This record gives sequence, C-alpha cells and structure tokens, in this order.
Amino acid sequence: MKVVYPDLQDFLLVEIINATDKLVETVKTYNVKRILIDSSKTAVPAGNAEGREISLTLALGLMKTHVQKIARVESFSADVEATVQSHISYINQTIYIPFLFKNFTDKAEALEWLKR
Repeated sequence: MKVVYPDLQDFLLVEIINATDKLVETVKTYNVKRILIDSSKTAVPAGNAEGREISLTLALGLMKTHVQKIARVESFSADVEATVQSHISYINQTIYIPFLFKNFTDKAEALEWLKR
C-alpha cells in the first residue's frame, strides 16, 4: 500500500486525523502487511505537539494491524525531517513498535526494502 503524506497545516489537522483513522481501518480490512509512506513532497510540518500526536495516533493504530514493514520516503525539506525525527524518537521512547520502520531518501530503495 502506498500513502502520500500531506502537508500538516494546522487548519487541516482534524481532516488529517480522520484520514489517519481511515488509513488504519483500510489496512485492517485488506490485511496490508507493507506500507510505503511518501513524504517526499511534504513541505509544511505541523506544530510539534500536533504533528507528534498525529504520528503517535498512526503508530498506535497500525500496532493493531498485521503490518510488518513501513518504509518512509523522506521529505526534501530539512525542517520537516528534523521535526519528523523528533516525532520518531518520541514514539520509540513512548511505545514498542512491533513492525519494522525505516526511512529512505530514494523511493526505489524503499520499495526494494519492502519487497524483501
């Protein structure tokens, strides 16, 4: 399954949270095992607390599925990546993630890793 991660603008947060819930439900319904999250065009990070909450909600939701691997293609924005890395650190300190997660700068490498 491929997911394109949106710009996390504050006024879209409610929509993004709803979309996250729908994503988790779709992963459950179709028993998805591997996900590619394409953040390469994400240019606007949400505020630190809001973005972290969205990331944590997604991780907690995916823990209730059969997902085995998630590959994330990094944003071209250094600011977005700095924010995302702080979110990932927070999640790793807060909960145990039962699936493999890896960041990539290249989409082809990410897809190859998912296939292994």
